[in-house]
Amino acid sequence: MLDEQIKKEISDQIAKKFGGELNLFTLPLISQYRTLLWSGPANGAFLEPNFPIADIQGKIIVIKSLKLVPYSQTAVYIDIAFSDGTTEGIPQFARLDRLFDNFRDGFRIQMIINGVQLSIFGWLASAAGYTVGYPADFFVDNIFYKFPETIQNITMQITGTVYENIVTDALDNPLMKVIVECYLI
Repeated sequence: MLDEQIKKEISDQIAKKFGGELNLFTLPLISQYRTLLWSGPANGAFLEPNFPIADIQGKIIVIKSLKLVPYSQTAVYIDIAFSDGTTEGIPQFARLDRLFDNFRDGFRIQMIINGVQLSIFGWLASAAGYTVGYPADFFVDNIFYKFPETIQNITMQITGTVYENIVTDALDNPLMKVIVECYLI
């Protein structure tokens, strides 16, 4: 109760001083900063939210940044091949820092709030007929996208492949962590 009164008082003071306008100066003062984390395979299925949805329901969200972090899904990703035929790999569940993703595929990001897919992470098929999506280690900051209504549900889907084996050109959907920095009002 006291938190809400304090928040209202700050909001009223900001409205007086800045004309009721929500901007980059007032946003941190009237909101709660959060990092939201989703995880799971980049196969187009809904990722698992690693936060209680109830904590953000009924609030307005302003998205600040989004970061994709890929991890190996199978036992060994072969990422180095030597001239003598030997290879070195990355064990299962290891973070993929040396990435080999295909330019023609890329990663498709689908963030859905209240059943509405956000158009800020768009993608299109190229004139050559393939989809050029985002890189597997995509990071964008200073988005400041405000969803126009309160959150009831928020989901995340990532679709994309990386080379699991650079010798055989085998592709795999990596495991992903998606980190979204946001402000909740």
